[in-house]
Amino acid sequence: MGVETRGVVAVAATSTSTATATTLLMMMVMVNVGLAQQPPQSHTVYWAVPQNKQPYPDMRVPVKDSILFIYSDPTDDVHKVNSSNYATCNPVNLPGSPVGKGGVSNFTITSPGYHYLICRNRKHCNNGLKVTVIAN
Repeated sequence: MGVETRGVVAVAATSTSTATATTLLMMMVMVNVGLAQQPPQSHTVYWAVPQNKQPYPDMRVPVKDSILFIYSDPTDDVHKVNSSNYATCNPVNLPGSPVGKGGVSNFTITSPGYHYLICRNRKHCNNGLKVTVIAN
């Protein structure tokens, strides 16, 4: 009987250990699922000269997300430039630009880092129609 009691206790301990291990494993899986990369999202920007004539606030988005630009003026456009051309509203394009022109355009973030987007209309750009996208 003493041996059987130890066996029962051992089984109970094993069951408790198994239950604890299973619970920990389930918690680790749930954490990993929570940390899994989210599917790409689309962000919408209503692309118009801001009333305060200040550039759009920086946008922080994950790589693979996209930005949908909706234009208020069909003559506006979105072009990717380097940081110095962004600062001076110089519409010298980078490879792969323009992003779009007139109506609606989509820009997909394909690499991490800073992406500088401006309207080639210098008056509009100088009045704030530009945005820095920071991708991580």
